[in-house]
This record gives sequence, structure tokens and C-alpha cells, in this order.
Amino acid sequence: MVRKYLPGYAAFISPLPSPVRAHCRLIKEKYGHEAKVVFFGPCAAKKNESDAHPDELALAVLFPALEQFLEERGIKFGEEAELALGPAEEGRFYSVEGGMNDTLRDGKTDVRYVSVSGLEDFRRMLEDFDPAEFKRHPEKFPRKLFVEVLACPGGCVNGPAMPRGASGLATLFATDATAPIRASSGRCLTHCGTSAYPAAAVVDDEPDESAIAGALARVGKTTKADEINCGACGYNSCREFAKALLAGKAEEAMCHIYLKKNFQRTSNALIKYIPAGVVIVDAKGLIVECNRLFAEMAGALEEFDALGNLDGIGMDRFMPDFAELFAGAVAHGSEIVKYRQPWKDRIVTISVFPISVGKFAGAVVQDVTKNEGRREEIAAKARDVIRKNVYTVQQVARLFGEHIAETEIMLNEIAGAYESQTVGKRLREGGSEEYLNG
Repeated sequence: MVRKYLPGYAAFISPLPSPVRAHCRLIKEKYGHEAKVVFFGPCAAKKNESDAHPDELALAVLFPALEQFLEERGIKFGEEAELALGPAEEGRFYSVEGGMNDTLRDGKTDVRYVSVSGLEDFRRMLEDFDPAEFKRHPEKFPRKLFVEVLACPGGCVNGPAMPRGASGLATLFATDATAPIRASSGRCLTHCGTSAYPAAAVVDDEPDESAIAGALARVGKTTKADEINCGACGYNSCREFAKALLAGKAEEAMCHIYLKKNFQRTSNALIKYIPAGVVIVDAKGLIVECNRLFAEMAGALEEFDALGNLDGIGMDRFMPDFAELFAGAVAHGSEIVKYRQPWKDRIVTISVFPISVGKFAGAVVQDVTKNEGRREEIAAKARDVIRKNVYTVQQVARLFGEHIAETEIMLNEIAGAYESQTVGKRLREGGSEEYLNG
């Protein structure tokens, strides 16, 4: 940050490697330069150091990724691992604001140690002072000021990979219990070496007023009153945000006001043109928004056209039989669909759904009256077809029965005549009466 945005102070950056790089050099000095060093911690910035100095730091992994890796591999650390690693030393408190300073104080009075955390506080510390004063009037600064700077407010314990509240007293006491209070000044750190941090100022072309106005208009800010400077985008003012837009460092969606208005326009268009009645109510059962089709179905079209809405009117005036559905959706987040419900002179299907539990619920009301009428018409035609089919079947069955009866009589007559001829022939041939009877 100093090199890019406060380049006048680049010459005052401590000419030493960062603690993690110094630690990497110490490890390689002890275990061999072919050793691969991996950093585990809460600091995402270590990934930048790993990318910039892979010969020293092979990989930087955040705590959540480490936990996932250990869980997937079924690895658990016990007391044996702690004994093998040895106890933590004074660097253990580096994760807390001021922890480094505690290891640097050696009782001398030529240096004052202060700490600051959070980029905004750090910027405020430096921006109102001209570093050239050190050269112009060195007599004003008989004592050096060593500033320990941490980007995350409160220190690394509040890093992006740490849980909320990690800088509380419980964490401080737990960390203190594993970190001895002593200075590092007696160490012989032959591995440290020096590092240079030259200025690398980011030079932005200052846009003119018309360009800034155009960028502001992109997020719906066309008047001075629109520039509320809420800071939700991450910039101190709307004008700074507009400059970032022009420089390609920001996007329109970063402006929460613009995002909200854009969402409202989109939702209003959907509510207006959706081919069904739409209504939104609050926790008190009052209408917050609805479309014209709902007003028409509710019999309040004249009122809607006059006012442009039905806001503030209780839903129990229009849909008293369904009031409990809205109350349930608001209070409990329940979602209910009721099919083919009578409402006024219509038949409707109503879908009630929660929007924000405890605050708002919405409903889509579909008029299915014509569909139901068509359904009855089709059912009547189907019943008529069934009735005709049944009559036809009955007629066929009756005719088929008469035909069967006539056929049976005819076959019986034929069989009787054939049997009489056979008996007479056997008698003529001299057959006995017993045989014939048999």
C-alpha cells in the first residue's frame, strides 16, 4: 500500500524481509535449501508473497483449506505432534496488534514503538504529514518512530480466514498462554538479509468533470442530492467511486443504492406485466404492492387507476377467506397453493409464498374460471359420449342375445333330426333293443 498509494514513505519501509520470509530463510538454513516451506494461517496476503517468492515460500494455505484437507485425509494431531514441533516462541503473538512490538522493545529510549491496524487508520496516520520534513528539519525528530502496521483491524486474528470475534479476550489470553514475553533482540539472525521496497506509485489520470458526471449517471446519480456518500461501495465518496468506475477498478453493482433501484425496477416490471394477479402484503396484512390485474380481479380497478396502487389497504377487505394464508407465510415462512378456490365471481388458484419471514409475503392469483368452464363443457360432452356408447353396447348385446337364442334353437332341431335318422338305420340293420337303448 505504501509503495503504490503513499510512495513518499517507501524509503522508510524497514529494509528487512517480512516475518514469514525471514522464517522461511531460517528453516532452509536449518534443514537445507531444497526444503519446501508451506505457510498455514489466516492471512490471504501470504499468497502474494508465495507467488512473488516461490523459492522461499512454496505455498500459502488458509486455515479453512487446511481443515478441509485434514478432514478429507483423516489426519488428527495429538500431543505427540505438539511435542515434536516444540513450544511456540515469542513470534506467536505476532497475530495480535502490537505483538511484534512486544518482541522488539529492549529497554532503550531512542525508538518509540507504536502499532496501527486497518488500512484506513494507517492512511489517516500518514496522509497529513509531509515525509520531506524528516530531511528538512531532522532536529525535530530526535527519536525514531517504529510503526507496526497490520492491514486487518485488530491484527491477523481478524483475518479473512478467522471466525468472528477471534480478537476477543478469550483469544488473547489463550494466545498469551502459549507465547512467552521476551525480546528478540538477542537472536543472531544471519539468514535475514535485506530487502528493498522501492516506490511503485499508481498514477491515475484525473478525469474531467464531464467524465465523472457520466460515470455517476451510470449508477443513477444525476443530481448532487443523489451523492449520499454512504461508503457501502468501499469508497469514501460517490465521486471517488465514479473515478474508480472510469479507471476500471469498480463496477456499477458495487453501488448498493443503484443495485437496489435496479432490482426495484426489475421487480416492478415483472409484477406489472406478469399475466396473473400479484400482491405483496406486510406483517400487518396491508398491501405493499400489487399489479393492475389483481386490482381488476379484486373489484378495485377504479381505485387502482385513480391512485396508481392499493398500498395501505388491508388484504382482509379483498380476500378475507385467505387472510390466514398470508399471516402464515409472513410469520412462519410457509408456502401454500390452493387450487380452484371460489373468490367473488371467479374461480382462482392462489399461491402464497414468503418474501421475508416476519416482514413480507406475496401471492400470485390465477383466474381459472374459463378453464373450469371449459372443463365442465368437456366433462358434459364426455358424459354424453359415454351414455351413447353404453346404449350402443346394450343394443348390440340385445341383438347378439337374440341371435344366439335363434342359433341355439336351429342347432337343436338339426341335432334332433340327425339323431332320429341314425336310430332308424340301426334298427333296420337288426340291432337289439337293449343295444339301442344303451
